[in-house]
Amino acid sequence: MKKHRERIWILAGLILVGILFLLSSTDLILKEEQREIYTVAVILPEDGDALANYRRGIDQAASMENVDIYYETVYKTKAGYDYEAAALQTAEDNPEAVILLGADGGREGWLDRAGRNIPVVSLGGVQAYGQNSCRITADYRNQGELLAQSILEDSQPGERVIIYSRKWNEEGVLECAEGLESVLKIQGRETLRVADPGMVQGDKAAVLDVEAMSGLLQQEDAAERQLYGVGYTSEAVDAMTEGRIQALVLANEYDMGYLAVKSAVQMIDGKARRPVQKLESIRVRPQDVYGQYEAVLFPIS
Repeated sequence: MKKHRERIWILAGLILVGILFLLSSTDLILKEEQREIYTVAVILPEDGDALANYRRGIDQAASMENVDIYYETVYKTKAGYDYEAAALQTAEDNPEAVILLGADGGREGWLDRAGRNIPVVSLGGVQAYGQNSCRITADYRNQGELLAQSILEDSQPGERVIIYSRKWNEEGVLECAEGLESVLKIQGRETLRVADPGMVQGDKAAVLDVEAMSGLLQQEDAAERQLYGVGYTSEAVDAMTEGRIQALVLANEYDMGYLAVKSAVQMIDGKARRPVQKLESIRVRPQDVYGQYEAVLFPIS
């Protein structure tokens, strides 16, 4: 009889454990179903050929991370893009985080100065500006090194390479030029930095910003030069398919957009953030246009 009671108590205990397990599992399932929806604002310029790739990455991450994304467009005026006004206006909607695309690197601390404790993720630029922000950017030195690989494949020792940009005041351009020069000089190529398109004459030219490349492509003698560029525009891709550009180095905008959302969620949750995340770029030659990089070069909006 005693053993029979012990068995009953053991069985009752097992049943109780099972019930508690089921209750806890149900609670976890309910909590999972009631997982928080994060609200993140994305501020982006009205134009830019790479926007479709950024948005693809942002939207994909948003669906994975349970994020409600809404986009705010900054329109260009005679004075340029007013990101400060756009950021302050967006803050009035009380998003849990803001993603900035295209703002000047290192100078967009408007929300902090306005007393708005909103996490900010900036895409592009060089460094984060505050404790409640992070930056996801291309590895600009790596971009220069990749561009140098293509130039070395097409040149001989002793040849001069013109390095042209309209934006020598930007840290990203300077880092890119340093990476380019470090590789070329080791291999016996001469380099010359210029800011005047008139000095890009009859030489191989590494063009480090998209505006500078666009200007060169508009010139009548553009076909006489060998051009190597950094940055994505549909105009540059078309020029490469026509043989007027020998190589392009492109930031991985899809991954940058994806990581921006992931980083925003981490900061909303109070988790440690990496102040700066640098991503490697991709090098595209004319023969690659309709190959593995076709989705990057011809994004669907």
